[in-house]
Amino acid sequence: MIRERFDRDVRFCVRLPVKKWTSILAGFMNSSRVEGILTIKPSAFMRKECYDRDLSVEPIELRAIKVRFETGEVEVLLTNLMDSEKWPASDFDELYHQRWAIDSPPSHFLLTPEHSL
Repeated sequence: MIRERFDRDVRFCVRLPVKKWTSILAGFMNSSRVEGILTIKPSAFMRKECYDRDLSVEPIELRAIKVRFETGEVEVLLTNLMDSEKWPASDFDELYHQRWAIDSPPSHFLLTPEHSL
């Protein structure tokens, strides 16, 4: 759960299925921007999950990064690594392709000190 990782200050990167997150991603996907800051407000279902886990239900800001494939397909990554100078979008593109070339599932991965970001 994104909220749990966010609250625990765990560095992460999550792939969002664009078709399932259209309400959050529509403006970003229709823009020419490669990255941006999105405010994520928990749905009623997610608020219940947060209450059950004793987590905050406050909106969170995360960095969205588009990753383009040679086929033209676009994926969106969400991360709590907000400093675009320290962690440029191009690093995520490279890391994403390395990660998914090895193993498709799961749709997210935690960033550890061993990663080169």
